[in-house]
Amino acid sequence: MAKRKTIKCPKCDRRFSMPAHLARHVGTAHGTVKRKAGRPRKGRKMGRRPGRPAGKGTGLNLAGLSLTQLCQLIDIAHAEAKRRLEQM
Repeated sequence: MAKRKTIKCPKCDRRFSMPAHLARHVGTAHGTVKRKAGRPRKGRKMGRRPGRPAGKGTGLNLAGLSLTQLCQLIDIAHAEAKRRLEQM
């Protein structure tokens, strides 16, 4: 049996059966998330991901390559990785 939708969004007319559903809706539809007072935010702090150098991954410009070019690039990288493993 489904729960009744008794929790109303404070910013629009939508109703929800669970507080988590309301929180998700408020965060995505209205750009804010209501949290209980005194509860810290879970997860890592916002900003750059740890252990990843700034600017890496943006210089490859893979978006403009065709499928054939991407396959060739993968084959070249695979051959280079094999060569390096044999040197070890």
